[in-house]
Amino acid sequence: MVDGAREAVEALLALSRRIGADASLVQPGGGNTSVKLEEEDAWGERVPTLVIKGSGTDLATLKARGLAHLDLARARRIRDRTEMTDEGMLAFLRRCMHAPERDPVPSIETPLHALLEARFVVHTHDVPTMTLTDNDRSEEHARAAWGDSVLWVPYVHPGFTLAKALADRLSGVARVRGLCLARHGLVAWGEDAEGAYAALRGLLDRAQGYIEARRRGRRLFASPVWPSAARGAEARGSEARAPSNAAMRVLPALRGALGTGRRVVLHLDDSPEVLSALESPRLEAAYGTGMTTPEHILRAGVRPLWIPRDAAADPARLRACVEEARTAYEAYHARIETEGRPPLPDWAKTALVPGVGLVTAGATVPQARAASVCYRTVLSVLDGVEGLGKFEFLADADAHRMEYWPLERRKIEASWGSERAFARSVVLVAGGASGIGRAAVLRFLEEGANVLAADRDGASLARLAREVPAPHADRLRTQEADVTDAASVGALFPRLVREWGGLDILFYSAGVAPELSEAASLPDEELARQMAVNLGGAVACTRGAVALLRDQGTGGRLVYNASKAALAPGRGAAAYGASKAALVHYVRNLAAELGREGITANSLAADAVDTPLFSSFVARRAAREGVTPEAVLARYRERSVAGEAPIDARYAAEAVLFLSSEGARYVTGAVLNVGGGTEAFPR
Repeated sequence: MVDGAREAVEALLALSRRIGADASLVQPGGGNTSVKLEEEDAWGERVPTLVIKGSGTDLATLKARGLAHLDLARARRIRDRTEMTDEGMLAFLRRCMHAPERDPVPSIETPLHALLEARFVVHTHDVPTMTLTDNDRSEEHARAAWGDSVLWVPYVHPGFTLAKALADRLSGVARVRGLCLARHGLVAWGEDAEGAYAALRGLLDRAQGYIEARRRGRRLFASPVWPSAARGAEARGSEARAPSNAAMRVLPALRGALGTGRRVVLHLDDSPEVLSALESPRLEAAYGTGMTTPEHILRAGVRPLWIPRDAAADPARLRACVEEARTAYEAYHARIETEGRPPLPDWAKTALVPGVGLVTAGATVPQARAASVCYRTVLSVLDGVEGLGKFEFLADADAHRMEYWPLERRKIEASWGSERAFARSVVLVAGGASGIGRAAVLRFLEEGANVLAADRDGASLARLAREVPAPHADRLRTQEADVTDAASVGALFPRLVREWGGLDILFYSAGVAPELSEAASLPDEELARQMAVNLGGAVACTRGAVALLRDQGTGGRLVYNASKAALAPGRGAAAYGASKAALVHYVRNLAAELGREGITANSLAADAVDTPLFSSFVARRAAREGVTPEAVLARYRERSVAGEAPIDARYAAEAVLFLSSEGARYVTGAVLNVGGGTEAFPR
């Protein structure tokens, strides 16, 4: 970089993160920032350069690699174009880039930033501006709040259309301090980063002062919906609490109803201020008007679902409520659509449930959280509009154009194509801290799943969490649990609902090494211990899992780690074998009873798998027989069809993933042999 350019980029990044950290200024993925500087182009010549936030990046976490660098003079030639498609505009901008192979695609608002003369430019989706412009007297209020210091711009679709609409008006922009983009935010600028931020804050303070003076204490809600400006504090603050009984009924049913095409994960905001807002008698009439800025449509949907209290109490009624909303959405789409595109499969991302909270959906937890932050902004704007007029968003045709905008839809649908096999799935692994359970946790994470690993060994759970590769760590949760304790098992299912909204797969892998003794003198304590873990724990986990699966109504997978011992006796391990045999028969009953509900149940007959339990078993047998552990392993190798023992736990995990997969939809009641040789062949 030439002199001063690096410092300017660092200043831009600091400004971006400062704005991005405040959810009252921008919401996840929204807003954009830029700086103009001199930089060497691909030919080594110093040229005026526009450095701007890349498309799809987030201001709160923006790094240098998330910026696009464009030749400013070339980018400004867009002023001479009379018309341009979205695809044509992106191709044009790519030709302006210094390093298109390195940098992200520039923000869709790049033409606007290029045409402005100011050095540092910020575009926010802030609450005061949206409050001024999302009502039926928006221009009147914007002019009254800012006077001639801000240029009023009626709503125009983002991108080239907006830049072209402004091109002829920007000649007089030197005398103004900002642009008010109706229903799309505020643009402010300065010659340095601090100056740009100060200009932004000054305009926002004037807007907020005007709003407060007009509303005179009137509110739609009893208390503010946005108590803090810190991004994420509102969306995450209630996650430590167990969901209410009502939420335990609503979230799985809603997850199933919204996930009939592609699964979703849910985020619940049941903070006191949101619950209070949902009790407002006037909210039900106002919510259907829509969102507050076009980008909210992409993240939170065109309008939320309303789930009344009577529907929230009954999963069947809730599903019917969602279907009614789907029918209304399809009618809206049919009324406007002219290109033959089908309705979006991810049409609903936000639900308002009085008594439960704000529920948002996404392919991932971050997406669901982003939708929640966006809709809390909507609630804040709805509250602020009191005293200004009637809340009013985009016309349906404009909202539909944004919702189906090919530039955005292609990005979303391209991400679907790269999803791993278990993306969007929620998995509970009981006994997940070691052995086959641990191997399954790691493989599920590699394949995109969201996993709750439960185990009584807290130290091993902590070690597992530390060792999970960074790309997967945000999809793992751990919880200490004793499968022989009903309350401990019962606490797992509220955690699943709180974290992701439900469950798709249970893998029961909890086990305990046997104390070797003759069958004829089997101690009661050993029999009770093995039965409690291998059968009783499985029954307890299944009870909670099936309750969630039934509320979701979308089927599911139940997989159990049995053993070769379930099929063939092992000397001195009668209690272990009997408990595993009972488990296999229990699983067959599950398969017979749950098949019509789309729930499969299968067992894994693993043997000689390299796990702590197997190592303990080998050591005990060697001590009992007065031989070395290697001698015991030699016998395992002799009876193995492959001639190998022990085998790596990941091979057993692969079998678990198969039984959990869509490909195993019609595999149920089966016992799958992994490493056990002929003795483990089902009979």
